[in-house]
Amino acid sequence: MNFYIHRWATFIANRTSLIHDLTLPAIWRHVPTKENPVDCASRGLFPSELLNHLLWWTGPSFLLSPPDKWPKLLLTELEDFNGPSSQEARVPTVLTVTVDIPIIDLLNRMSSLQKILRVIAYCFRFFKPRSDAPTSYIINAAELTRSLSALVYLVQRQTFAVEIVALSNGLPCSKSLRRLDLFLDPVGVFRVGCRLRNADIPIRAQTSCFVAVPSSFN
Repeated sequence: MNFYIHRWATFIANRTSLIHDLTLPAIWRHVPTKENPVDCASRGLFPSELLNHLLWWTGPSFLLSPPDKWPKLLLTELEDFNGPSSQEARVPTVLTVTVDIPIIDLLNRMSSLQKILRVIAYCFRFFKPRSDAPTSYIINAAELTRSLSALVYLVQRQTFAVEIVALSNGLPCSKSLRRLDLFLDPVGVFRVGCRLRNADIPIRAQTSCFVAVPSSFN
């Protein structure tokens, strides 16, 4: 009652703050453990004991006496309420990352993956220096492969933004995904680890890209 409320979790802090607004800490009194009826339930009682357990049914015996006979341990005035306590509890927080990627809209507007990959390939061509521009208007296999990698990359950042931020900073991903041994490959694609990871073959043959089901990519 006399602690700085921000050391508590939000649920407890809100209710403690309400008590502070409605009452004064000085009127609150301590109930010794041996006379606290709550402990009867938390420590457990046999049904036969509970039937005739006066503390459970009537409460602390000192409540039948005048207040001046009650236990003397009073709650003191509140600690300085203007600054945080040095013992403030660390409350874990959840990181939420929202990623808005316009190109993902293509997955909702177009039903053909090949068409989407060609659109992305033409976008890549647009940003190439003119000297490096291909001489043919036909999209080749290498361009389609690059487009697919880019699309997977973007879908993963929309679906697994929190996990990717964690892995990028050397932190573990969420518990539900840890058993999959996920990792980011050199180009930033989220992949599932396996025994072939150390094989002398291209990384695309070693491991699979990780995409949620369902997702806009499926």
